[in-house]
Amino acid sequence: MVVGPGPYGLMAEHPAKNQTKIMDDYITPDKVTSPRRHWSLTHVLEDGAKPDSYGNRVAIAIGKWDESPALGMRWNGSKGKPIGSPQSRGLPVWYIVPRRIEDAVIKTLSSDNQRMVTSLLAARK
Repeated sequence: MVVGPGPYGLMAEHPAKNQTKIMDDYITPDKVTSPRRHWSLTHVLEDGAKPDSYGNRVAIAIGKWDESPALGMRWNGSKGKPIGSPQSRGLPVWYIVPRRIEDAVIKTLSSDNQRMVTSLLAARK
């Protein structure tokens, strides 16, 4: 149940535990499921909740694009503009990192996530 104003709310009550917690002022990467026809999210590797050294709040994920493992990225939104970028027809979407720059993105991940992503991408069609 959402408690507070706005389409995404400021606070949410957890029905099972009857607790209230502060919600983010943007759509979190784990809730971004588009483009649904091609993309299915496997795991958010970095949620971008905190700005990086350049001040960007970038999320990185591993998923499947047309059933083949792929690396996805997006910029989180902000208060007043919760959708972030990229977006399509008002929906938050992931974009697929081109293969030629995947290694550069993978190097920014934790060592555990690097191993997982490298293993999953190796199984690509």
